[in-house]
Amino acid sequence: MAKKKNVDYFLKYPWLEKYNTVEEYIQPDYYDSILKNYSFQEKDDLEYFKECVLKCHISRALELGSGSGRATEVFLHNSDAPLTLVDLSKRMLKYTSNKFKNHESISYENMDALEYMRKTNDSYDFVYTLWSFSHSVHQHVKRLGFSKAKNYTRKTINKFISQNLTANGTFFLIHFDSMSPEQKILMRQWKRVNKRLQDIKQQSPSKRILDDIFHSIDNRGSVRLSVQHLKGDPIYYKSADELLEVFMNFHLETFFNHHKLLSTVADDIIKQIEQYRQDDGTYRVDPGCYIYKLTKL
Repeated sequence: MAKKKNVDYFLKYPWLEKYNTVEEYIQPDYYDSILKNYSFQEKDDLEYFKECVLKCHISRALELGSGSGRATEVFLHNSDAPLTLVDLSKRMLKYTSNKFKNHESISYENMDALEYMRKTNDSYDFVYTLWSFSHSVHQHVKRLGFSKAKNYTRKTINKFISQNLTANGTFFLIHFDSMSPEQKILMRQWKRVNKRLQDIKQQSPSKRILDDIFHSIDNRGSVRLSVQHLKGDPIYYKSADELLEVFMNFHLETFFNHHKLLSTVADDIIKQIEQYRQDDGTYRVDPGCYIYKLTKL
């Protein structure tokens, strides 16, 4: 029965053919087409990022998890400092290297974010990562388990801040809020296949790990840390079909598209979103985020 329902879903939703791996994300053009605008108190995530860029004196910058270059574009419009882009996806780096081919001050590194932080000998006075850093942390949690991944992440970040972030340098990070209405729907699905996410009544493993590490560094007095929790403005979806595509192919990264749990996951998303259905048939779901700004003293 489940297999038949999966077939029915494929017939109804051709976009389920999309597929990516940990190393290789969906096509950048498609990625951009389904990416929703995230705003908080009527300012989108890129505006918060831009405000930080404009407040900093930047001589050399690093972007971790550059993706299709949303944040990169904002940075380049507001700073002429040399910039290194790091991403695990060769496809995304090829896309951004073509997109920004007229900017000679950009270098590209095909690597996991934490691995780059661990290995690099370069120094930066501005480092940023919007939304994507959790992917790196969670892959290490999946590979090593929570405790070992936490120790690995702690050693890596401590090394990077000590050796690679210059005095008065800034680390800017946006992390999703697992307790937001949007993420509660998604965490229900990840729980089905990830034993590290069984307790979804608390923040994700990556946020708990980063909170512990950042606050520990802050308590030592070597950095100044600020953390801002923002409840997002409702994200608009014109239909349940549009919402399902964004959730399956963007947020859930096509993981369930060819999985035996496809129909189970899709059915549950459709059930969960009913509470967000408007009278006109559209849907409005609230996201949330945490903005971390760490400045080395």
